[in-house]
Parts: sequence; C-alpha cells; structure tokens
Amino acid sequence: MPTTDPLLQGNVLLDIDGVGVVANFTSVSGVSSEIEIVDNPYVNEQGKVTIAKLPGKPKTPTVTLKRGLTGATEIWDWHTTIMQGTPDRRNGSVILMNTMGEEVLRYNFTNAMVSKISLSEGGATASGVQIEEATLACETLVKG
Repeated sequence: MPTTDPLLQGNVLLDIDGVGVVANFTSVSGVSSEIEIVDNPYVNEQGKVTIAKLPGKPKTPTVTLKRGLTGATEIWDWHTTIMQGTPDRRNGSVILMNTMGEEVLRYNFTNAMVSKISLSEGGATASGVQIEEATLACETLVKG
C-alpha cells in the first residue's frame, strides 16, 4: 500500500539509459508539466466578443539537480561533449527514493542535454559541503 507520508529530500538518483545510475543527488527542482494557454476570440450567440481558452503547445521542462561535489565526472563529460558541438541527447529517469532506499517515484525524460553545470553561490553550505548543480534541458518529462 502506498504511503501518504511526504518524501524527504536527500535521495534522488539520476539514471541514464545505457549508462545506469550516474549520481545520487540531494535535491531536484523543475520537475513540471506545463501547457501554454492560447486566447481564442469569438463572437457568442449574443453578438459579444468572448475569449475562449484553448490548450497550446506543451512547454519543455528544465530539471535542476543538486548534490555534494565529488570527483565523479560523468555529468561534466556529458556537458563537455555538448559544449564541443555534439548534441548528445540522452533518455533517462530522475528517481525519488524513500529513507529506506526504495524507489517511490520516477520521472522519465527524453532527449535531454546537460545545459549547465555550476557550483553553489557563496561557496560551501553550513555543513562545509560544496554543492554542484546540473541542469538538464529535456524534450519531454513524464511521471512513470
């Protein structure tokens, strides 16, 4: 039976198709689904101009993952390949785990590229850990 307890931050995995789990992250943001809404003016039965709202194009998601900086280079290498002009698009999943290390939720993405890697502003956190952020520009993101 699924739990109704909220998930705690700190156990997010990045799984890349064909590579496997490449990193464990402490947080994730930008997991979203959004559709542009288009105004469609028309004249109603009373002869008045009315605006109907219609679904437009889906917006592409940008997912940001944060973790303590390590010596692992898989994500940096992927980003470097893209910076050198090769559009290295990959499919994969962002996996949210519970405190017992069990998968609770999975968000599958397609044709993602690492668009940005950065270190946290202002240096280290209060715990002394330097935080690395990786931003994935995805074509699609669906809850799996």
